[in-house]
Amino acid sequence: MRRGNSLVIRLAAVAAALIIAGVAILVSALQDRAAIDKGVLDVNSMTAESFEKGRYVESDIYLLLDEFAYEQETSSTFGIKTSERTSSHFYVLPLLATGDEETVASKYVALKLSNAQSEIADDIVEAFWAEELPENYVWSQLHVVGKITEMDKETKSLFLEYMTYVYGDAASADSAIVPYVIEYRSSLDQQGSLTLPLILLGVGIVIAVMLIIVFVKTKKETASVPQDSTAAVDGVSAGESVPDEPVLHEITPDDIIGGKQDQ
Repeated sequence: MRRGNSLVIRLAAVAAALIIAGVAILVSALQDRAAIDKGVLDVNSMTAESFEKGRYVESDIYLLLDEFAYEQETSSTFGIKTSERTSSHFYVLPLLATGDEETVASKYVALKLSNAQSEIADDIVEAFWAEELPENYVWSQLHVVGKITEMDKETKSLFLEYMTYVYGDAASADSAIVPYVIEYRSSLDQQGSLTLPLILLGVGIVIAVMLIIVFVKTKKETASVPQDSTAAVDGVSAGESVPDEPVLHEITPDDIIGGKQDQ
């Protein structure tokens, strides 16, 4: 019986987790759809005022200043680090619409890329800082679909540290930073998809319904069993008098003598 209860509890936990995850992903997908319906922005024509959390961008990137940070994922067993890998890279992306003839740009935003995109990004950075390029050099370009997110404090601190090195003072560097991150996405087609959340919700609901059916059926079966007040317990009817267990008493010589005198 305990094993059955344990299985039911586990299935209920799985159903709850699937439903919660499905709802969360569904809400996020609907928000992404609404953001895409507003229109996809072009980074090359954006100013600082153009940025809005949750909006999507799609552009061909030709210019990156440098990589200023990267993220690492660490795995550990019993507190001992077993593996480590770099999962994403942060680059300084100039907003070309804020530039003029004398400067590349006056505003910069962070571009977050995966390892696959970082190879092309590194080529763009190297070309930007190269003193001389071959005559027939073909400038690399990176096609980016991204989602605008707010910049956290740690990323802002590292970004500010790099831009302070570029500008020479923290005040100028801080005014040049747009506090958002463009996070790379594989394609617009995959954003706002309802397939995964609906599958999770469907599976979770099916498991929940099955558990409810089993619970109701068990309750009915329990209720249908006749409750006889005179049912026998261990071979003794509930209406019969059950003798107490015999108690062993000690008999002493005084008890024996006393008993004979009474006779």
